[in-house]
Amino acid sequence: MTISPTRATDYPMARRDDLVEDHHGTAVADPYRWLEDPDDPQTQQWVAAQHRLSREYLDRSPWKRIIRERLRAVWSLRTCHTALVQGGRYFFFHNDGEQEQDTLQVMDSPDAESRVLLDPAEFCGPDNGHDGAVATISYATASPDGRLLAYSMSYGGSDWQEWRIREVSTGRDLPDQLLWSKFSSAGWNADGTGFYYTRYDAPPPEAHDWDPDRDPRVVFHRVGTSQDDDELIYQDPDNPEQGITVGTTEDGAYLLLFIWRGTDTTNLLRVKDLRTPGAAIAELLPSAAAAYSYIAGHGDTLWLQTDLDAPRGRIITVDPRRPDEFTQLVAEADDAIQGAGVISAKLYVAYLTDAACRVQIFHRDDGQPLGELPLPERGTLEGLRSAPTGTEAFFSFTSFTRPATVYRLDASDDSVTVFFAPTYTFDPDSFLAEQIWYDSADGTRVPMWVCRHRDVPLDGSAPTFLAAYGGFGFAITPTFTPGPIAWMQLGGVYALANVRGGGEFGEEWHRAGSGRNKIKAVEDLIAAAEWLSSHGYTSPQRLGLGGISNGGTLVAAAAVRRPDVCGCVIPVNGVLDLLRFHQFTIGWSWVFEYGSAEDPEDFAALYELSPLHRLRSHQTYPATLICTATRDDRVVPAHSYKFAATLQHTQSGTAPVLLRVDLTSGHARDARATEGLEDLSDRWTFAAHTLGMRVPPEA
Repeated sequence: MTISPTRATDYPMARRDDLVEDHHGTAVADPYRWLEDPDDPQTQQWVAAQHRLSREYLDRSPWKRIIRERLRAVWSLRTCHTALVQGGRYFFFHNDGEQEQDTLQVMDSPDAESRVLLDPAEFCGPDNGHDGAVATISYATASPDGRLLAYSMSYGGSDWQEWRIREVSTGRDLPDQLLWSKFSSAGWNADGTGFYYTRYDAPPPEAHDWDPDRDPRVVFHRVGTSQDDDELIYQDPDNPEQGITVGTTEDGAYLLLFIWRGTDTTNLLRVKDLRTPGAAIAELLPSAAAAYSYIAGHGDTLWLQTDLDAPRGRIITVDPRRPDEFTQLVAEADDAIQGAGVISAKLYVAYLTDAACRVQIFHRDDGQPLGELPLPERGTLEGLRSAPTGTEAFFSFTSFTRPATVYRLDASDDSVTVFFAPTYTFDPDSFLAEQIWYDSADGTRVPMWVCRHRDVPLDGSAPTFLAAYGGFGFAITPTFTPGPIAWMQLGGVYALANVRGGGEFGEEWHRAGSGRNKIKAVEDLIAAAEWLSSHGYTSPQRLGLGGISNGGTLVAAAAVRRPDVCGCVIPVNGVLDLLRFHQFTIGWSWVFEYGSAEDPEDFAALYELSPLHRLRSHQTYPATLICTATRDDRVVPAHSYKFAATLQHTQSGTAPVLLRVDLTSGHARDARATEGLEDLSDRWTFAAHTLGMRVPPEA
């Protein structure tokens, strides 16, 4: 069965306005500005028509059923996320393979049976106060004695959080309900009578000029009281664009405020001694020219990771009573530090060696090297969090072909035992995951992971999917997801390029692909595509590009810039209008990553890079599936709407240009297994269909 390519005349009509603006002497047309208004009836009608078109195309493909069945088989494995010990209880997220979302489980002792403490399903339904929107757990932390759980729920994929408190022994919620929180963690006080969190002002009755993402404040909520009675701890109205991450040390001695501005990787650190009534908030290491992240705290010692004069990171200790002094514990090394944990008398430091994890052990007080923690293979480690006075910790380890196994670490002898092993619905040893290095346009060496089934021949015919992220200093390392496994089972190749802009090699690698250098990340991605085609893996017609959020920006920019290198492109929730992103919701905070069109030099770089503004009439572009969600309050769907309308207008070839709009989720997509399966099925269906993957005989 085949499907005829979508013709330009089949696309829903989108009105083109004569709107042109002057940007530093450059005339920039914006004919689809009206699509920025989600409440405009014309926008809603156009989106509905696009939704019908994409559904007709995707649901008619013979690949839809095949991909869905493969994904369902992979998805049905039993999974667990890293456990944490608090007050003698063990908390961890678990899914039996059939549940719509992970549940938070608890064990009252190491030998006890686990029980469900928190299930997002109980918050879903028409009576949840959010029009039946899907609820997800966004944050959860137990009190020091393990008696209470502070947790926050988000609805419909929104970044907004609602905090509640649950009794661990009974599973009963207390009356407390805290609103208007976003991007917030929580830190309990020492006796578990309350916790600190970040919130914003509630919207005024007339909220036309209300900006919900500015002027956060840290408050203390005492268990059993009204949110109106929360105590204001910190607020800086002179710097309304700052964000605040809040936490407390494991023994409750100090409140920690990590203060950041936008997506800038640097931050300030302020502390408050909670043992001294009336103690003031003091600046600790006040320079904002570096990043500081918390590892652990005990008494008057804080262990911190920083890139101060060390772009690949180092470990320091600080005594808050002497805020201008610090002691270097572990010096910068050739590899970037990903994270660390203090357990008993040891410091475990996770490094990234060529975008894969390894763990070195040091003495927590003098930094003396004590050896290395053996890991199963090249992959990704998460966890290693514990109180410095504890003797055990848990971590998970995963790779491209193996779901996360959770291990228990005994710090007394560094022995590692399996706490949870996943069930397999496939043979992980039937796949290969190799790392290669290639040259980018300017000669920079860039690593790329290339994964395939052992039986796939390298004759240039394999449909290949190339993914990338390359932004905000985030390191993308080998992790397990169902999509690539299903793709490889069907004969495809999956590749992941660690392009500049990420954090795989520290802050220097990030800076090399951000701001006015963001084009370098796109060039890295294009070079990866060319390498795969020239080295016997695939051909341009059989190569697809895909990325999410910033990754969506990169793949769209690459396909628009060099449409000859790929046969399809799937940008998901991408920032596609780089001249106006700062006008919407939290977009202003990304100026530190992209630059701002208000600045003439930044504008020149952004105009050259922006996927929306690089589109040209009478150009043949690859098959494109643009994915967004109506509830995305981070990267608003207007980016995808305007890009889709423009690309449909300019496309001169026969390759389809489709807009897939998720009507029930947000930036993080739908957390439910059923809806998540549908989302992934559509994307991999589009890739399989447009890249010419052969339907297996048994189908």
